[in-house]
Amino acid sequence: AGPAPRVSAMVLDCPVWLDVLVAKLLETKRGIRLATADATRRAIIDARRKVAEGMGAAQQAYSGKRGALTVDADRKEISRIRKRQVNRQRDDGAFYERAWFLALCLLAIVGVGAWIMWPKSEDALFAAAAPLMASDEPVDWRRAKEQYLEELLTRFPETKHKAKIDEFEDRYAIHRAEERIKNLDRFGKTPGFEAERLYAEGWRFERFDDLLSGWRKYEEVLKKADLNDVDQRAVATLAHRGIERIKTQVDSQQELSGLVQAKLDEASVLASEGKQLQARLLLDKIVSMYEGNREVRTMVDEARKRIVELDADAR
Repeated sequence: AGPAPRVSAMVLDCPVWLDVLVAKLLETKRGIRLATADATRRAIIDARRKVAEGMGAAQQAYSGKRGALTVDADRKEISRIRKRQVNRQRDDGAFYERAWFLALCLLAIVGVGAWIMWPKSEDALFAAAAPLMASDEPVDWRRAKEQYLEELLTRFPETKHKAKIDEFEDRYAIHRAEERIKNLDRFGKTPGFEAERLYAEGWRFERFDDLLSGWRKYEEVLKKADLNDVDQRAVATLAHRGIERIKTQVDSQQELSGLVQAKLDEASVLASEGKQLQARLLLDKIVSMYEGNREVRTMVDEARKRIVELDADAR
C-alpha cells in the first residue's frame, strides 16, 4: 500500500548494500524494484565494492553519486535524524562539555577580564596608595607614587585627596633630596640646582664640626630655594632642620681657627700612627673647604704643606 521504512533512516551507519537492497526489493513501483535474480546479483556486486570503499548510507546520500545502487531516501530526513542523534550524544555527555556551560564560562572570563582592565576610580586609586604612603619604607613610597598616584593625578588633577598627596609628595621629596646629597660626595655627582649645592656644602661643614659655616650655608639655601618647586622645597626643609640641629650644639662650637687647628693636629696623629690615607683625606678637606678663607689662610697653607710631605713620604 505504501513505501517500506528505510533501514538507513533509523541506522545511519547501515551499509549501502543492505539499505538499498531492502528498499529496492520492497519497492512498490515495478520500474524501480529489483525484479530478477540477475539484477539483484549485479546490485550485490556493486554493493560489495561500495562497502569496501567504506561508504555508508549517509555518506552516499551526501555525496550525490548515483549508480546501480542509489540512496533515494529524502536527504533532509537523513540530515534531521543525524542532528537528533548528535544532540542526543551531546546531552548524554558531561555538563562541562555542553554548549550552554561553555558559553557561561566564556562570558565569565570576558566579564572578569573587563573588570580587571576597567580603570580604577579616584577613591580606589587613593585607597590602594594610602597604606604604602603611610609606610616607613621608601620602597613603598616609590610604589605608591609610580603605581597609583601618578595615574590618579593625571586622571583627576583636581582630586579631593590633593592635600594628603601633597603632604606625602613633600615627605618623599625630602627623602630623595637626602639621598641625592649623600651621593654627591660618594659618587662625585654634580648638584642639580644652586640650593642643592649650597646645602651640600653646609652639610659638609656640619659634618666637619664647623657648625657656624654650616649654619651660614643653610641660610643661603633658604634665600636661593624656589619653594614652588617640590625638590627645592625639600632642600629648604632640610636646611631648616640643619639650622635647628646646629642651634642645639652652639655651646660646643669652637672658633673657626681653633677648629681647623684641631683638625690639623688630628691629621698629625693619624700620620704618626701610619694612617696616611686618613690623614691625607682630612688635610684635603681642610684645603677644599677653607681655601680662600682669610681667617684660616695660614692653616690652609699648612695643610697643603703637609699634603706635599705625605706624598713625598709615600714615594
